Amino acid sequence: ALTGALARGLWLAAIEAAELMADLGRRDEAWAALLAGRERIASTGSRVYEILSLLLEAKLALRLDHDLPRAARALAEAERRGCARYAVTAELAGVRRGLQLLLAGRDHDAVLELDTAVSAMRTSGRHLELPTAAAYLSEALWRTGDEDGADAAADLALEVATAQGPRHLLLQALEDVPSVAVRRADAEPTHSSRWHELVSALSAARPVTGCAVPLLTLEDFGPVRLVADGREVHARLAKSVELLAYLLSRPAASARRQAVLEALFPGRSGTTGRSYLRQAVYRLREALPDGLSLLQDGDVYRLTPVSAVASASGTLQRLLAEAARQDGEHRWETLQRALAVAERGPYFDSLSTHWLDTRRAELEAVLQQARVDAATVALHLGRVREARRLAHAVLDDDPYREQAWRLALCAAEAAGSDDELLDLYRGYLRVMKELGVPPSADLRRLVDRLRR
Repeated sequence: ALTGALARGLWLAAIEAAELMADLGRRDEAWAALLAGRERIASTGSRVYEILSLLLEAKLALRLDHDLPRAARALAEAERRGCARYAVTAELAGVRRGLQLLLAGRDHDAVLELDTAVSAMRTSGRHLELPTAAAYLSEALWRTGDEDGADAAADLALEVATAQGPRHLLLQALEDVPSVAVRRADAEPTHSSRWHELVSALSAARPVTGCAVPLLTLEDFGPVRLVADGREVHARLAKSVELLAYLLSRPAASARRQAVLEALFPGRSGTTGRSYLRQAVYRLREALPDGLSLLQDGDVYRLTPVSAVASASGTLQRLLAEAARQDGEHRWETLQRALAVAERGPYFDSLSTHWLDTRRAELEAVLQQARVDAATVALHLGRVREARRLAHAVLDDDPYREQAWRLALCAAEAAGSDDELLDLYRGYLRVMKELGVPPSADLRRLVDRLRR
């Protein structure tokens, strides 16, 4: 048996390190940490840790790569080494097999596997992975026509995750089966439920890769700047900087030539567009520091290594993904850091092309939702002044967002300002009249309750 200190160190090196890298979206580092951990496990001869490592391999294969054959091989090997002999590994194996079966479309088999795992966890009192298992079970039950069972399983997932505190594992599971959260949110009578908060968090939870000290940073909010080693770098073509921004907005900082042409040079004839693109590529390569390259593999352009280049918008998305996995003061602080990233001004300020305008609108929508989320957290923490400020900032830009009206009204009530509450409600009624729609019954009930 491993001593307590040795077991804790082994868990950190062999399991937690890979889990953390996966959570951050750093796929290659997650797999490297898994393999390094196995070397540590081999030196101890621990059969349980060997099995845990195989179950982690299945998890990474499913969540990072959707590699069902690799997951199946890892689960089979864990079974061969006796994972069923240990209650904790048997439960974890059930969760991993359940997700594998869901992804393979074997929904009835998934129900049997996940129901067994959920029942075992509830009986044993090992609840850490119970929200994950219950979320997967909810999806499996829904697919097989058991809507009431699906709702009950989803509510169990939320109940246990809420009792545990951090909602990270529940959000991680809902990223695999997001329709579970959407269905439960749709069934809620108000738009301020925990399920609505989770749906909002899921929209921001896509991990964005990056490194602590990138070789090149694109400041893309406000006046655009390229910074390398603390010094501003000047690209000779504005389209080169736009090309950099486009690649950084794409998965793995890569894109096919046709997609780049359509985004950056719409309407150009084939020959002309390709000529403009070659110039933009050439000038961007001139501006890149040593250690960072723009490669072309066939018709695919790729920045490499992607961890050596960062952008302010990428930092914004990374912080929002981090906040989505937090609660309380930690979430508030991370949301504040995220919003501060965009304080320099609009995305690619004063520049306008079709792609930049589209990207600017996307990021503005992300920022507005982040302000709403921050206002919600501030209100829960009793930071009434900050909640009022954020809610009003959203309404100044988007007076048709009902969630912001709700937050502003609740903040006014929390501040004890009856006059402000009534003024806000009159403003809300005017906006609804402009739209030609009646005020929502939900908001009317809220105002009646607050006034009482």
